[in-house]
Amino acid sequence: MSAPTPTPRTDAAWSSSFDGKQLSAGQTARALRECSQKLESELAALRSENATLRAAQKACEACDEPTAFEVRQLRAELAAERARLDWLESDAGVDWQWSSSALTIRRAVIDAAMKEDAQ
Repeated sequence: MSAPTPTPRTDAAWSSSFDGKQLSAGQTARALRECSQKLESELAALRSENATLRAAQKACEACDEPTAFEVRQLRAELAAERARLDWLESDAGVDWQWSSSALTIRRAVIDAAMKEDAQ
């Protein structure tokens, strides 16, 4: 048997037999390697961010600082105390203090007197 004889083709004929968008095996391997490296670097960044967030969460759970709800509650209580003091320093509050005995001045009593004065 004789060896097959290749048919002569030009480079142009050879190139035209392929789609222009096709990649060679080497180009495909490089593209996959670049994509893999990009994904690995993104994964490393996400893992770092996750570790940072977990550490921040643990630090937040361990701290003794008040939560936003507790701060709002404390601010509301402070505002109520300021309103009581303002009323006690007003003319109506001073008159009320003179007419009341020292033992009856409590927050609830002051609040009731403030409501009565507001009507």
